[in-house]
Amino acid sequence: MASKRAIVEALLERESHQRDRARGIIAAAGTSQQPSLPPCQNPVWRERVVNWYFSVISAMNRQHQASASGNRVQIANPFNRISVHVTTALLDNHLLSLPPERSFRYRSDRSAYQLVATTSLLIGMRLTRQDLLDKSIVPKNTCSSGLRRVQTHRDHMNEQAGSQGASATNDGSDTTFLIPLPSASTLLSISSAPKSISEKNVLNMVLEMTGSRIFPREKLVTVLDFISVFCSTKTHVSVTDKDASLGPRDAREAYRLADVSLRDASLSGCSPSILGCAVIVLALVTSDSVQYNMSSIRSIVFNSIFGDEVCPILLKAVRKIETNLLSFSAVASWPRNNHVFHEISHSSAAHVIPSEDD
Repeated sequence: MASKRAIVEALLERESHQRDRARGIIAAAGTSQQPSLPPCQNPVWRERVVNWYFSVISAMNRQHQASASGNRVQIANPFNRISVHVTTALLDNHLLSLPPERSFRYRSDRSAYQLVATTSLLIGMRLTRQDLLDKSIVPKNTCSSGLRRVQTHRDHMNEQAGSQGASATNDGSDTTFLIPLPSASTLLSISSAPKSISEKNVLNMVLEMTGSRIFPREKLVTVLDFISVFCSTKTHVSVTDKDASLGPRDAREAYRLADVSLRDASLSGCSPSILGCAVIVLALVTSDSVQYNMSSIRSIVFNSIFGDEVCPILLKAVRKIETNLLSFSAVASWPRNNHVFHEISHSSAAHVIPSEDD
């Protein structure tokens, strides 16, 4: 319980730092946009982009799982939902940080939007792999500096290096290896990008995004981080202890709802903690292991994340997200208890932006 509280508080602190930094950059850009309402994105384009992100990541995961052989162990596999959430956050944050006259272009110019969306995926997978790698092999008393993080992902963006970092056993055989990542040219080919978008365009956009003040100098906090804190071997809700946990089945439902939330453009600027609270509440409300009503569950989860002092503004935000998710069409169309990342059938069409006659 104490360690869980400490983890949540650490996440809240990092989230607060990210939010304050973003607000400062938005203010400096001279725009009145609010983090919870980014008008610079076409919601239809954004939903198709998110669907494409899931399709690409899922396909690459299947490909590399099928190619795994022998005793070699793949480490820091970025082909999972973490990459999609990080990539989408990069896309949203970058567009939100732009001055109005520049951000408007990405709402009206399909090619420009596809360029920044493709570049976000290129960077997002590399950030995710680096974060997973740091978590698995870097000593706990060391951390990646902001400068190192930026430089790591500015360089060699068009390479498919995958064997670096392999470790060897005493007999000299490789036992672990980094999974190769797609290059800019590969992503362009599977996105059916128009000929006007070249590898050079993508790599130039990489420099722009990683050089921006909004680019994360530390690991991005997402809704997945808050869900993982609540994951346990079984579902449990205690009014007395004001604590809750998600068993494997209900954790899958929370992750499913988190994936659903990415497709709703109105939720693109929500704080991960508020979104996490909402999806955990909804997962517990529909759980067969919980008998409490929604109001009681919300109060317990809210206290577990934000503490005993109830903030009416935060509570209202949580309830609004719950309503949005319940009314969002995708919730009804995606069956409960499916592992969304692997089970959703995405369109095979790779071009993510609708054509003129759509």
